[in-house]
Formats: sequence, structure tokens, C-alpha cells
Amino acid sequence: MSAATSATRAAIAALICVLATEVTACGVHHNPPGPVSEHDCGTGTFPVPYAWIDSCSASAVLLAAATAVFSARPAERSPQDTVQSAAALIAPGYLRALGDSAVTLWPVTGATWDQWVTTGVRVLGRARISAEDHPADTASSISRVLVISVHLSTGADVRPFPVHMRVTRTGRHGPWLVDMIEVLA
Repeated sequence: MSAATSATRAAIAALICVLATEVTACGVHHNPPGPVSEHDCGTGTFPVPYAWIDSCSASAVLLAAATAVFSARPAERSPQDTVQSAAALIAPGYLRALGDSAVTLWPVTGATWDQWVTTGVRVLGRARISAEDHPADTASSISRVLVISVHLSTGADVRPFPVHMRVTRTGRHGPWLVDMIEVLA
């Protein structure tokens, strides 16, 4: 299977998990939740609902995290809560540093978010890795520009926007975790 096919499958599965459940298993691996080991990677490394993601695949982690961060139910969750839902895929230090500024990851106005809250719009983000130049990969850091397409439950779309994301890991067999998200739009 090609890396593109694997990444596409990972993005589709992440999308299904985000839409179908908030914190349930999506019928995939049922490993008990717990901390991610810093010395092992593969499927089943992350807790449910991300247990199916190959934590050794930087692109799979990037796509799943971007899909989760940019998919929301504004009437039920704040932007901060939406980012928190992807916590298993985000480096703990970065998640803490992001804190309340998670709202800045969404390239929409507060008025737009409030309208989505009022009307009960559901937001589905889809991510793809662009072919744009990026810093050289290292054994412990990989950066990519992703293009985020946002589709609303009303049938409308938000203009796609680029996001620079980086994943890092500790050691050769450590899981990849997102440690930077920067909206470029």
C-alpha cells in the first residue's frame, strides 16, 4: 500500500471517528486508555478513539490531528475543547502552552463561531498534505504544510486554508506527536 493511500485511509478513519463519536471507540482497537509510551510506536499506541493510528507514521498523526482540531460542533464545544479532543496526538507541553490561545487556530471571526453556535452548525475539517516546500526531515522532527478544507453541515464550505504543522518524537521508536500548529491564512 502506498504512503498516500495509507494517509488517505488514516484521514478518512479520523474523520469518521470525529463525526461519529466524541470519545468512543469507533469499533477499532479497544486498548485501554493510558499514557503514550515514549519508547514504542505502532497501531494501538494511542488511546481510543485514535488507537488505529500508526504512531510511527508522521503523516498519519499529522492528518488525524488536523482533522480532529479542525472539526467541531460549536454549539457543544469551544475551540479549546475541540483542540483538547486531539490531546492524545499532541505533545503535552505544546498542549499546555497552547491553552486558551487555541481559539486563534480557527481562521474565522468570533461572530462566525457564535453564528455556528446559535444555528447548531457542525464543522467537518478535512486535511491533506500539500506538496509545498518544508524543512528537511530529521529522525526526530517532521514539518509539513497541510491544506484544511472545512465543510459545514449546512452544505456551505469555508475557503480552504494552509496550516504549518510539525510532529516530533523522542528516540527512533517513539511515537510522533504534534508540537506546532500555525495557521498560515
